[in-house]
Amino acid sequence: MALTLTEQITIIQTQLGDDGTLFSTASLTAAVRQALRDFNQRAPVRGAEIVTVVSGIKTYELANGAFPTLVLDIFDVLKNDDSNEDDAPLEYDKIFEDNRIYIRLRQAEQSGNLLVRYTQPHTVNGLDSEVETTLQTDQDQILSDASCFYACLTRGYSIIESNNLTQKSVDDWLKGALIFQRTYLTAIQRYSSRPFPSGETRTTSWLDQDRKINQSTTSQAGQINDL
Repeated sequence: MALTLTEQITIIQTQLGDDGTLFSTASLTAAVRQALRDFNQRAPVRGAEIVTVVSGIKTYELANGAFPTLVLDIFDVLKNDDSNEDDAPLEYDKIFEDNRIYIRLRQAEQSGNLLVRYTQPHTVNGLDSEVETTLQTDQDQILSDASCFYACLTRGYSIIESNNLTQKSVDDWLKGALIFQRTYLTAIQRYSSRPFPSGETRTTSWLDQDRKINQSTTSQAGQINDL
């Protein structure tokens, strides 16, 4: 259904039995923002883009128009096959510097294209100037439940400082928060455990270069001892 922020807030208030008296638009906007961040940590959007090989170049900044403004992580780089059937996994390192993201190939390619797979955050129309909601209908409800959790949690903590309130009032809000938390954590597991495209498991690591240096040093030392 792709709910906007305004529609999300209306649903959250309905779930909490509130008419705007206990939870303001500002407080629920903050709750949705935190809930969306949590969702993106657990089940972000997965995407893939083609990068044209520059002959002999190892390092590529992922900042052209094909990539989103915010890339959370890179999880695969392959030499692209035109038929998309036999993409070949490449050895690479990912680099984050000055809030910019790069990939560095272990061996430069001479032609063709790279297939780069990455994750990016979901967005909600109306939240932080976004114009599109990328969540599906079931995911909208998960976000609502998560937002209710953060709203109840904030409410429980905020009234601790208020006067003439019993401890039970605080406990009731925090108990309600835990119910919403269990609900959304259970539901989001379906999306966080979804299988996704991935190349073959790499058999090398960043330690390999150190091993090669150590092996070379040991070999040279042996040659000297043999003299």
